[in-house]
Amino acid sequence: MIDRVEKPRTGDKLPKAVREDELRSICREAVKDYRKKRRSGYCRPREIVWIVPAIRFAYLTGLRGSELARVRWRHVDLERQQLTIRKQKSGNESTIPLVEPARELLRALHDGEIPSYSVMMGKYLRIPFARL
Repeated sequence: MIDRVEKPRTGDKLPKAVREDELRSICREAVKDYRKKRRSGYCRPREIVWIVPAIRFAYLTGLRGSELARVRWRHVDLERQQLTIRKQKSGNESTIPLVEPARELLRALHDGEIPSYSVMMGKYLRIPFARL
């Protein structure tokens, strides 16, 4: 009976985890890109400076871009050291632990923000991550 069950197909490649040195390189390139856009007049001061914290936070938490875009301050519980993820790809809701570097990053970003505000949003120019 079991020999009639077809094995699931697997992809050719497994996902590759980003190493810390690669993360630093990615962030440096994001900053270079920002500076180039600033010099060319394609963005205003501080418009996308928050992209580096967004990249780092995604690295530390494993969030997908769509999940990262939906994170609001009301989903963050620094006291319990956890983050509630709403509307995952699976349609479920889950809670993930926040490691200390992720908590430090959140503390640096938080400036008395309104609970409904996106966490990954420019501090001075309120453009949500999902729009860029």
